[in-house]
Amino acid sequence: PLVNSSARVVGINTAIIAGAQNISFSVPANTAQWVVSELITHGYVRRSYLGIHCQARRLPQHLKQLTNLSKPQVVQVVQVALGSPAHLAGMQEGDLLLFIGDHPIGSIDDIHKVLPAPGSRIPVRILRPTYSRSGESAEIFVSELVTAERPVSAS
Repeated sequence: PLVNSSARVVGINTAIIAGAQNISFSVPANTAQWVVSELITHGYVRRSYLGIHCQARRLPQHLKQLTNLSKPQVVQVVQVALGSPAHLAGMQEGDLLLFIGDHPIGSIDDIHKVLPAPGSRIPVRILRPTYSRSGESAEIFVSELVTAERPVSAS
């Protein structure tokens, strides 16, 4: 285990590079506890699925004023899978995901950290930029999303 200066377990070592002064990589202890509880309860790790491909994007200043976000970037939806929870919630390519529940989203990691268990209902706040000859404008809307269990890919 990885321990802190108070001898509390804070992580589980997963890889050690002996030739590099014993640098190691660890999984946080709370993540390991969650994984173990999923394995005991379900026999496998269940992960929520939104059905989007996305990328982090810096939020332009004029849009930042609309959102009251503290984070300098948001997550932009690049692709939405048909029939997915995101599709059923009305998400579209180009949407900027601002909040899941009460949690601001500034990175793809943020999405993974705040997604509830599969089958949960959660509000999402989305900024949808629109473009016309007169310039760019945006609309903020809230939709309810029902998370689903990540589908198993055929191999």
